[in-house]
Amino acid sequence: MKRFFLSLLVFILIAFAVPFSVDSAEIITNTNVDLSSDSSYYENLYVGAGRSNISSYVESDLTIISGESVISNEVGGDVFVAGGYIDFIGKVAGDLRIIGGSVSVSGEVGGDLLIIGADVFVSKNAKLSNDIFLVGGKIVFEGSSPEKIKVVASEVYINGELDGESEITAQSLIIGSSSIINGSFSYYSPQKFIKNDGAQVWGTVNYNKINTLRDTGLIKKTIVNFLNFWLLLRFITTLIIAFILIYVFRVFAVEINKIISSSFWKSLLAGFLTTILLPISFVFLILTLVALPIGFLLLLTFIFLLILSPAISGIFLGSWLQKMFGKRKEFVVDFHSATIGVVLYTLLQFIPIIGDLLRAALILVALGATVRYLRVSIIK
Repeated sequence: MKRFFLSLLVFILIAFAVPFSVDSAEIITNTNVDLSSDSSYYENLYVGAGRSNISSYVESDLTIISGESVISNEVGGDVFVAGGYIDFIGKVAGDLRIIGGSVSVSGEVGGDLLIIGADVFVSKNAKLSNDIFLVGGKIVFEGSSPEKIKVVASEVYINGELDGESEITAQSLIIGSSSIINGSFSYYSPQKFIKNDGAQVWGTVNYNKINTLRDTGLIKKTIVNFLNFWLLLRFITTLIIAFILIYVFRVFAVEINKIISSSFWKSLLAGFLTTILLPISFVFLILTLVALPIGFLLLLTFIFLLILSPAISGIFLGSWLQKMFGKRKEFVVDFHSATIGVVLYTLLQFIPIIGDLLRAALILVALGATVRYLRVSIIK
C-alpha cells in the first residue's frame, strides 16, 4: 500500500511539475462557458465553470476546472482538466492530464497521458504517442500504446494494441477479442487474466499473483477512497477556491503565502490558539444573550476560514515545492503550483497518522496566517 502510494504520488507530482508562465493568460469564469470554433486564444487559457464546451483553438496551455467539460479543438501546449464528466475529443500537442469522475478520451495526445478517474474510457480512435498512466475504478482501454503504459484499477478491460512496456495492477483483467499485445506485459492480480477468443498475445507475459483487495487493500484504500464522490467533490472545490483566491483575490493570497513562508511556526501557534479561543468565545457570547449576534458572526467567520484553509494550504505547498525543486529564489503564487499543492494535500490523507498530522498542521498554519493577516488589516 505504502509503496504504491509513494509511486503514485511521485508520478503525479512529476507529471504536474512542468513549469509554465502565468504572466500572460486569459481567465474565463461563468456558470456555462461555451467557446466556439470561430475564436482563438494565443495565451494560456484558464476556465472555471459549472459546464464548459471548448471548441476554440488554444495556442498555449489550457486549464479547466468544471463540473462537465468537452474539449474538441486543438491545443498547442499542455491540457489539465478537473471535473465530474470530461470528454476529450480534440488534439493536444503536449501532455494531457485529467482528474475526474467519468473520463472519455478519443482525441490525439502528442505528449504523455495521465488520467485519474472513477470510470475511464480510452477509445480506439485515440491517437497516443507517449507514456500512458491510468488510475481508476473501472478502465476500458481500446486505444494503441506504442510506448509505456501503466494501469492501476479495480476492473481493467484491454481491447486495443500494446506494443511497448505494459504494467497493470487490477482486481480483474480481461483481454478483449481485438487485442494485440506485444513487448513486455506484466500484470498483478488475484487471478490470471481472461482472454477472449481472437485476442493475440505475442509478447512476454509476466503474471504476479497478489491477494484479493479485501486482504491487502492495495487498490481499495487508494483508488476507491480517492475516487468516491465526496472526496472528489472536496478536491475539485478546493481547487476552485484556490483558483478564485489566486485570480480574484490575488493580493490576499500572496500576502497570506508571505506570512506562512516567513513565520511558519508563529502561524501554527496562532492557528492553534484560534481553534481554542474562538469556540470558547462563541459559547460565552451566546450565553450572554445580548451578544448573541456577535457570537454567531464569530462562528460563521470561523467556519468560513476553515473552508478557505485547505486551498490556502495547497497554495503554500505548491509554492514551497516550486521554490525547493524549481530552483526559484522566492515563493511564487500561481495556479500551476497551487494545483500541485492541492493534489499533494489531498493525497496526504492516504498516509496513516503522519498524513493526518501534516494536514492538521497545514490547516492550523493557514488558519493562523489568515487571522494574523486580518488582524493587521483591521489595525491599519
